[in-house]
Amino acid sequence: MRTYNTQTVAVPPFQLWTLNGCAVNNGALQISPSFVPSSPIAYASGYRNIGGYGKGYLSYTDLALLGTTIQVSADSTDVAINPVTMTAIGQLLWSVQLPALCTVTGYCSYDSGATWHVMRNGSWWPGMVRNGAFAYSKVRFRFVMTSPQQGVTPTVSGLQGYITGFSLAQNAYSLPSSIVQCPPAPTGTQDDMFARLHAALPRGWFGDNPPNVSALQMGSAQAWAQVYSEICALHAQTRLQTATAPMLDIAAWDFYGPNLTRNPGETDSALSFRIRQRVFSQVVTRSAIKTAVGAVTGTDPDIIETTRPADCGSYRAGGAGYTAGGHYGTTVAQTPYQAFVTVYRPQPAYTGLVGGYRSGMIGYSDTGAYADINQTIPQDGAIYDAINRVRPEGSTIWTRILNAPLTYGPVVPL
Repeated sequence: MRTYNTQTVAVPPFQLWTLNGCAVNNGALQISPSFVPSSPIAYASGYRNIGGYGKGYLSYTDLALLGTTIQVSADSTDVAINPVTMTAIGQLLWSVQLPALCTVTGYCSYDSGATWHVMRNGSWWPGMVRNGAFAYSKVRFRFVMTSPQQGVTPTVSGLQGYITGFSLAQNAYSLPSSIVQCPPAPTGTQDDMFARLHAALPRGWFGDNPPNVSALQMGSAQAWAQVYSEICALHAQTRLQTATAPMLDIAAWDFYGPNLTRNPGETDSALSFRIRQRVFSQVVTRSAIKTAVGAVTGTDPDIIETTRPADCGSYRAGGAGYTAGGHYGTTVAQTPYQAFVTVYRPQPAYTGLVGGYRSGMIGYSDTGAYADINQTIPQDGAIYDAINRVRPEGSTIWTRILNAPLTYGPVVPL
């Protein structure tokens, strides 16, 4: 029985964050006063008015400038978190004060700022699957504050995060050396059972070594040893790591129905690994799609999100943009929750020394074989199934399947 443990994320104080236009006041994060000027004021004299010649000045506010806003941000350093294979709950909490027209948006990143996910105050960790895997080992936080230039500013304080779950060691994905979980021999053997029965006899009733009684006990011991071995085998069939056919196939059907069945010639160890891998696999993330497709094809797919600068580049940032190659990005309303995935079928493992049409003969005393390349390439349906299994609900994943380009050895000049 595993016990769920709660880990509290050690969020560094705001004083240690990178403050881009922010300040820390009494431990709370706010916009720096130097970034929030007073209302823009202009001075002029009013002709034949209160502020006339020699009678001082009349101040007024330029209303056109009052509509402008400022935006600042603050970034934390990477914070270590313990990956958990089974998450029961995990939340992000903070306090915020929002004057009129001010906003605060929180983000977190699991790859040191390469990609960001919107945080919801009091909600689950972005990317967390409840009762599923949460495999990240670090997190970084960011707050973006927006305020009108009128001397008012939002305030953030008390950022906290915790994750409740248990960790599964990597070696749990491999099968144990024996499928029997009972204690090893001599426990449960015929001799062990005979010794137990013989020890229960009243001392001195049948002498030191009565042959007839011993023969009867040895027969009973054999029956009890058989019962013990069947109990051990039954116990093994109740665990995915130790189950064998046909109970392992029944377990696969109980978990996933027709979506996960034994492949032709697949061993119990391989099927058990696939079942447990899917149970604890990551889902509804970009990396989940990459892992799921890679498991089917053996090749990582190309994934393009049109709103992700790392895929499409941006001005003065990223690896794509004008004169730098890459892809076009867009942030229009039709593109959220969509991605473009290019999948490459694996190259077939062709049979060597088999000729094509009109290039050889097969017959008695000759060597040959038929080669069916369709048997060496997974069906496209398996690729679509892998993507649909892990994609976020409500998202659209545009998928293009291509043959992997052939690779050749080095070209030798003539």
